Amino acid sequence: MSDSYHDWDGESLTRSQLYTFRKNPRDFYNRYVLGLAQPRSKALVFGSAFHALTLEGREVFDKDFVETFERPAAPEGENPNGYWRRKANAEELDKLKHAWAQEHGHKDQLSVSDLTMIEAMNVAARDPRNKLCAGLFEGAQFESVAEGIDYETGIPLRCKVDIWTNQGFCCDLKSHSGDLGDSWDRAIMDYGYHFQAAFYRTCTSTDRFPFLVVQKSRNPDAMVAELDDEEAALGQKVLRAALDRFAVCLDAHRAAYELEPGPERNLAIDAAWPGIGMAQTDRRVTRFPKWFYDKELRYVSK
Repeated sequence: MSDSYHDWDGESLTRSQLYTFRKNPRDFYNRYVLGLAQPRSKALVFGSAFHALTLEGREVFDKDFVETFERPAAPEGENPNGYWRRKANAEELDKLKHAWAQEHGHKDQLSVSDLTMIEAMNVAARDPRNKLCAGLFEGAQFESVAEGIDYETGIPLRCKVDIWTNQGFCCDLKSHSGDLGDSWDRAIMDYGYHFQAAFYRTCTSTDRFPFLVVQKSRNPDAMVAELDDEEAALGQKVLRAALDRFAVCLDAHRAAYELEPGPERNLAIDAAWPGIGMAQTDRRVTRFPKWFYDKELRYVSK
């Protein structure tokens, strides 16, 4: 499904766009300048479905998501595969598939297992026994778009706030496949959630940005998590560096468009967004972290 919020308008930036740039300017160029299609991964569909059900409700969820088509059960005593291979039955099954596609073909599909899990996660997020989590929903606004500005570069910022609480701070809903301890801490580093927190605080001019974290499980737990001051400050420093570097590329991009249309202009636009490989002056050298060394040496010493 298309979502214009995630398209780059040539001016304002979302967190996802800037994080893509931060990882590799070339990826930003390919995705947002050239508009090269990005397939919706299963994980992205799952996360979007979880957000829709938990933040916007069943009616909105049902407009965009549907359980994957499953053929009906064969009559009692019949082998299902053999039954649906018979010509008349196969034709009937094709009609059922066509009718289903006519009604639901535009929607993202979810397996029975994923749908069951999402419904359980929705319940866990709002469970009144978990006062910290449930309290976030009381009198809150959901999926509201906020606009701000980075005053040092003048770049407009946009963000979609999952939960804007009645206490005046924003909160982001996350699904997490691991435990709610060390695994979550690692996810913050792996997925740049400290960077996201900094971006949202800057865009919304708010001081706090906790996460409502729900386990991806049929029997999930949920918690409210927040960065320590030092980790939050690191996120702000990384955000500052990313915005400054983006501004340099954006200036080069705009200057390129001032040129007469033709090969020189096309090359200038392309050069405005250098990839990591294009900018390197020496080969990349891989160094293993200590935990990996220890793991390998344990095997060696057996």
